[in-house]
Amino acid sequence: MDCVVLPALNEAGVIANTINRIKRLDPGIKILVVDGGSTDGTDKIARDLGAVVIYEPKPGVGPAVLTGLYFARRMGCTNAVVADADGQHELEKIPTMLALLSDGYDIVVGYRTEYGFGPIRRLISAGAEFATKVLIPRARGVRDAHGNFFALKLSLLDGLDDDLSVRDGVHNVLPYLLHVLPWRSIAQIPYRFSERAAGKSKLSTKRIITYLLMLLSISPIAPWLAAGASGVVVNLVVSALVYNLFKLVTTAGLAFAVGNAIGIEASIINNYLVLTSLYRRLRHASRLRSIAEYHAAALSGVATQFAIANALFDLAHIHYVLALIIGILAGAAVNYLLTTTRVVY
Repeated sequence: MDCVVLPALNEAGVIANTINRIKRLDPGIKILVVDGGSTDGTDKIARDLGAVVIYEPKPGVGPAVLTGLYFARRMGCTNAVVADADGQHELEKIPTMLALLSDGYDIVVGYRTEYGFGPIRRLISAGAEFATKVLIPRARGVRDAHGNFFALKLSLLDGLDDDLSVRDGVHNVLPYLLHVLPWRSIAQIPYRFSERAAGKSKLSTKRIITYLLMLLSISPIAPWLAAGASGVVVNLVVSALVYNLFKLVTTAGLAFAVGNAIGIEASIINNYLVLTSLYRRLRHASRLRSIAEYHAAALSGVATQFAIANALFDLAHIHYVLALIIGILAGAAVNYLLTTTRVVY
């Protein structure tokens, strides 16, 4: 059985049209409306039209969607499509999305090709998309990773009840799902995002801030950035100290290489200690093995950093601090690129 999850809040002016459009596409599809506390009779209209109505008291689209997906799973649904109740999504794409799931894709994401809002809203949307791609590696390659029109196999939720907890104030849930679900393949289809026929947009400054805070709270990159920032300071201080001490007794080139190597090692140990304090899952019964694994994971970036910094200092005769900084940036870029997740289309 397939179902459609519609998060709704005060959509009395459009909910009937949305439900009827879906029923015309497939009279047998189960429609689940997750009401966030409407005061205009949205829930009654939906129920009268045969939709299953449940309530989610926590604010935001995210808690409503997550609650709806779990409820759909308990109802026996195999696949679910998530769409807004306001009818702005191109609901006629739902059969295609479900067919792609049947073809073997784990998730199907709709991406907007036409927009039912102005340039300011489009700029906000572009900013949200950029932040999502930077902070959520598994969202890279998804064209509209912060949208709210997607479909997924509900079996992806199995065993994730503790991890996939409903979060207060989550506005767009797709980045969260891309981050935590064990998906392997994604299909993407274009759709037309229409103008709202009635009601008011739920976008607000508070929701924008909430969304960014949500990204930071789930991002695997944010703690690494914090560790990396402290690691840069440690790297520069240790490298400069060793360089200035060693050049008193040896050549500048050798002193720089030694300082660079010791500074890199000091920063790796620093980053490891910071990350293990933030991530329990990185802690290992064997501390030596854990440190060795961390060194192996950082090897490509370390090699890049060491080679570029030494080349700039020895061959281009760049000031040692600038050479160190450029090397650090190059190594960080390599590590960043290696975190990119490929998406199967």
